[in-house]
Order: sequence, then C-alpha cells, then structure tokens
Amino acid sequence: APDGALENEESAQQRNMPNAGIANLGDSGFMLLRHTAAVSQGMETNEHGQSEGMQVVARSCEQQHSWNCPYQLMSLPPLLAERAASKGVRADTAEDSNAYRLHVQAGDLLLMYSDGLVDNLFEEEIVSIVNASLQSSSELKPGILADTLAQAAWKKSVDPTAQVPFTRPSFAQGMHFPGGKQDDITVVAAWVMPSSASGAVRECQTPIYLPG
Repeated sequence: APDGALENEESAQQRNMPNAGIANLGDSGFMLLRHTAAVSQGMETNEHGQSEGMQVVARSCEQQHSWNCPYQLMSLPPLLAERAASKGVRADTAEDSNAYRLHVQAGDLLLMYSDGLVDNLFEEEIVSIVNASLQSSSELKPGILADTLAQAAWKKSVDPTAQVPFTRPSFAQGMHFPGGKQDDITVVAAWVMPSSASGAVRECQTPIYLPG
C-alpha cells in the first residue's frame, strides 16, 4: 500500500486507542513502555502473540530553570514570599506543568519516578531491567517491578565508581561529580489493563520510596 495509506491507517488506529493524560512538573517524569513488534524486531513471541521485550515509546522532558535547578512546587513562609516577589521571582505552580496525552493499549507499562531514578540509570538500563524481570515472571506485579528499579538505582547512587546519566550534563557545566548521584528515589509502576464487562480493571500499588 502507498505510504500515505499506511499513515492514514495508523492515524485511525491511534484515534481509536484510549488516552492517558499526564501533567508533569520539574525533573520527575514518566516513561511509557510497550511490547516491541516481534516481526520487525525479530523477537520470539509468547503464547499470547506478544514479543518478550519492551521498548520506550514515550518519555517526559525535564523542566529546568538552569542546570540542576528544576521547576518545583513549594510553600514559602510569608516573609520569604514577599522578598521573592519584590525581586520579581515567581514561584512555580501546577499551571507550569507540561501536559501530555498518550495513546495507550493493554499491556503497556507506565513508569513514574523522581529524578533519582533517571540520574542513576540510563534508559537502556531501565528497559533491560524491565525485560529481565518479565522473563523471570509471566505475571509480574507492578509493585515488584518498581522496587526492582528503585533498588537498582539506589545501588548505583552509592557506588563511587558508577557511570551514571547525571555525569554527562555535569561535565558539560564544568562540574565533576564522579560516581552515582545520591538522591531520593521514588518509582511507581502500573500496567495498562484491558477493560472488562465490569469496567476498566485497575491495580493500585504503593509507591516505592528510597531516601537518599
């Protein structure tokens, strides 16, 4: 079929897909992972016809005022708020959030996290951990996956010899921060579930929090 026809077909399929709306502020973020197309990736499929691997299909962008100064919500004491206002400093608000609308489908994995995760784990490491966890369990609970990712990030954060994503931008700013970046690490994972006769199936999990 002509390329234009294929593009129109894909657009029609996306319009029929359910959407997830996300508002994100600062350097926390999300990743949406999906099973890769087995045919194009040359991967084996499981009994459900899905490929065993997942890949990132959408990811949030960080919001920074300047290097290592992310947007963030805060509640200032009145006196400090007055001083900030007198100097023309405007506090960040929820209205400054980036808004995302994602096309999702059953079997997608949504990861939401603080910067402690992605400052210590490269995207390919996160994907590798997810895929390795899926191979070890056919019915992986999202809470277990969130814990696995948080623990992996924490181990690198306290490793003085680790190569981590935070090193690259710090070098670009003339800073030298060898090893991992110790920080708060929070990870939430959720599977996109198919709807059922009784309505959409949801599985809630407690966020995994590791203090820095």
